[in-house]
Amino acid sequence: MSDLPFSYGDNMSIDYQVIVKGRTVIVAAETPANEHWLALTNLDLLLPPLEVGVFFCYKKKNTIDMSPETVTNKIKKSLTGVLSTFYPLMGEIVQNSHGEPEVCCNNNGVEFVHAHADIELKDLNFYHPDSSVKGKLVPKINHVAWANYSQSANIFKTPSFRPSMLNPRLPPRYETSFDNLYMPITSLPPSSFDEPLVSRMYHVRADSIERIQSEASTKETKRSKFISFTAYLWKLLADGSNGNANTMSRMGVVVDGRQFLTQIDDKDSSLFENHYGNVISVPYGVASIGDLNTMPLHEVADKVHGFVAETTNESILGG
Repeated sequence: MSDLPFSYGDNMSIDYQVIVKGRTVIVAAETPANEHWLALTNLDLLLPPLEVGVFFCYKKKNTIDMSPETVTNKIKKSLTGVLSTFYPLMGEIVQNSHGEPEVCCNNNGVEFVHAHADIELKDLNFYHPDSSVKGKLVPKINHVAWANYSQSANIFKTPSFRPSMLNPRLPPRYETSFDNLYMPITSLPPSSFDEPLVSRMYHVRADSIERIQSEASTKETKRSKFISFTAYLWKLLADGSNGNANTMSRMGVVVDGRQFLTQIDDKDSSLFENHYGNVISVPYGVASIGDLNTMPLHEVADKVHGFVAETTNESILGG
């Protein structure tokens, strides 16, 4: 298998200082008239609390004013508009009378921090974002819509806040196949929580992706870059494993389930498509390490395509 290029070594680290220039609380320009509570769906409760950081880099334009003051003021103004649409982001998680978490939408606002880092972007170690970016350049929560709004002043899709559309089935239906996906957290050994998750960021050249796609395709079928790269990673993990050849390996792919929920009711398809909350499915495939090591890449890509293509609204709703 061909090797992927890496930009940094494991031991490379760069220290720099971040100076906070100002802090302020931003509230929405417009919000619903009354404070209210937004219930969470079972799909929201399925995932544990996660800290998600997203950062965006913008190319400096010589044709417009991009001084720190101008950029900061523009981002602040755009944030007030985004919060008017995504108003739950200004709320807080509280417990209802049944002890279940809900979002209290009270327009408390979000903290906006303006800071300066004494380092150039080109000098950051993006291979180790946990040490070079997290906690320094990346806040805990960000939103892609904010990045779009700050540039165009438009939100392309209005979110739908109707959790009742994803109420559990009555009567519920249980499929034994879900035993392969979930297990009680108490059944995991204590050592599972001792080592924190590690983030890695890779830069893969376009010619490397094209070569992988070529190896994952056949004369009859051309696989997508995503399917090809997923198959490559699965083989790479199997190749680096020290397990027995008969040990089973699982590969899962996160799929946005909104497109499949639209098949339930054409009348409300736009509401499902723009549902605000967690609507993901994780279809997965199973193969032995020995088989993955001996199979050519295009056969592994066939397996990946097979289990991703089986994703339906049934797999998202729970069978």
